[in-house]
Amino acid sequence: MANFVNRVANDVGTSASLLYSDNSNKSILIGMNISNKTGSTVPIHVYVTKGGEDYHIIVGRRVPPGESVELLTGNKIVLEANDALYVKSDIDNSADVVSSLLYGVE
Repeated sequence: MANFVNRVANDVGTSASLLYSDNSNKSILIGMNISNKTGSTVPIHVYVTKGGEDYHIIVGRRVPPGESVELLTGNKIVLEANDALYVKSDIDNSADVVSSLLYGVE
């Protein structure tokens, strides 16, 4: 049975933050919201690691100071078992992220 889950990361910075990974089930990334907590524009990067390789979903998406952006509007990303979803920023402690997933899908 598939279930919904939110995964969050706060104070995202230059080191990648693991948002989600499931070693035994497929999942669907259905949405992501990123909030810039600084007074500067923040470039954000979102990627999936699959078999030791990184595959970028978002590269350098610029989030204006004090604003939020919704990523993946209308798009869905399938994550297979053992895939890992990461987010990072070009500025330390600059963003909060909320992602929504449907996990345990067939």
